Amino acid sequence: MKIRRINYLIGYILILLMVEFSVKMGNHHLILPEFAVLCVGVLALQEAHWIVNPFKIVLMPSITAILGFSINLLKIDYLFKIYLVILIMLVVLKIANSKLAPSFATGLLPIVTNTSHWYFILVVVGMTSILMLGVLLSGSYKNIQNPIKSLERDAMRQYLEILLLWIILVHLLGVDMMIAIPPVLVLLLEVIQKEHYPVNVFLKQVIILTGIAYLSMGVHQLISNDVIYISMMMPLILIILKMFRIQLPAVYAFPLLILVIPTPMTQQLGLYTLFASGFSLGCVYILKKYSLKERLIHIVKRVIN
Repeated sequence: MKIRRINYLIGYILILLMVEFSVKMGNHHLILPEFAVLCVGVLALQEAHWIVNPFKIVLMPSITAILGFSINLLKIDYLFKIYLVILIMLVVLKIANSKLAPSFATGLLPIVTNTSHWYFILVVVGMTSILMLGVLLSGSYKNIQNPIKSLERDAMRQYLEILLLWIILVHLLGVDMMIAIPPVLVLLLEVIQKEHYPVNVFLKQVIILTGIAYLSMGVHQLISNDVIYISMMMPLILIILKMFRIQLPAVYAFPLLILVIPTPMTQQLGLYTLFASGFSLGCVYILKKYSLKERLIHIVKRVIN
């Protein structure tokens, strides 16, 4: 417990240093929202499937960042950019035998923020290298005994199907901007790989995602200083997650996301998060419940016969 508290503090300091540096440079593109997620998951929670190979902490986000940056330069529709980058990222994660879900967000970010500067890639490499060094020094990855399985094809297929349905829905509603909420898409990749997804977990995750998105919006409107704003939000998120007794690293991206996404998206982030998480995670809940029922029916039929 003491080690975890120290690791939280180290991650907290690293996030504040990143924001402070961006303020000094006068450039919000130096802020990487998923760095906060990685700090919590890699340093504090020491997620096994994130730290099992420390070098992939740098490799995977760097590859997806390059992919997202390159695809953003293509003269194609925003929705196609999002779907294309996610499709390619899933293939890359599969080939690399990696489940580092936050690397999804580093691929989405250059498209969401319309990044056109190469230093974005340098920021990703630099930030993730610090975390890799921390994992190597701690040696925590050496204690992982169970091998990490790669993404299953069924999970990849289901992810793409849910995303396609979501794209069609938001396009029909005329709010294409709502398609890519990075924390939601990262969490979607996490939960779709789980065997069971109870309704109480589904509802709790939607409530927390939406609540912290709205909280980030509200606090940012009250506090104009970015460093003070982030220094308040990070402990608040930790307290909320402790109250709900849940580990949800993806939500730590919301306060930083507010600082980098376009203004129209910032003003509706809470509502967009509610719809995006309710729909996508709801689809996963239905899929898991239906498949579980099918398996039970199959077992019963075998017993009867």
